[in-house]
Amino acid sequence: MIPEIERSCKRPGPSRGVVLSTGAARASAAFPGSFFLLTALRPEMRELLREARRRGLTTSMDPGWDPSGEWGNDIRATLPFVDVFLPNETEAMAITSTGTPEKALAALSGDARTVVVKRGAEGCMAGNGNTALRCPAFKVKAVDVTSAGDIFNAGFLHGFLHGWDLGESVKFAGACGAMSVSRAGSAGIMTGVEQVQEFLAARGSEINVRAIPT
Repeated sequence: MIPEIERSCKRPGPSRGVVLSTGAARASAAFPGSFFLLTALRPEMRELLREARRRGLTTSMDPGWDPSGEWGNDIRATLPFVDVFLPNETEAMAITSTGTPEKALAALSGDARTVVVKRGAEGCMAGNGNTALRCPAFKVKAVDVTSAGDIFNAGFLHGFLHGWDLGESVKFAGACGAMSVSRAGSAGIMTGVEQVQEFLAARGSEINVRAIPT
């Protein structure tokens, strides 16, 4: 993973991460990963994120898979306190009980401020209330997809936390995801943001981010 992005995305511990930091003296954002697996925190998640917002933190969440298959309504009750929600398309459709990723994006965009639906080889879709976009994936030979979603998340959050617009952020995230699957394992695949920028300089013109008609 990109070192400076990794520090912004995870905190060591038994969970996938509750607090993320941009390297400042205090945390600037909260990222509870795998909502459905954080069983001890789940009942308090809404209040945790409400408090994070009250303290001026940016909040983001990847729901992960619900092993129970129940996809409880408590996650949607939590989303009004989430700045960036990052499900994959299967998770998004299950959470919203919809049949297409487009319908899932529309439903979730009424809950969280910004929603990014990851679609693997199909790229992603994203919406923030005012704008809905579709970003295709870069064409690469996939060797190992194990960490692709997490690295995509880190790329998007890097752009979001730096104030980039939605299109710039999804394209950067897509580059991170493409690079992450091109080699086995996730450690050391990317050495820094400059490496992603070089990838985009060479191949960015292959991708056209387009508005989704409403």
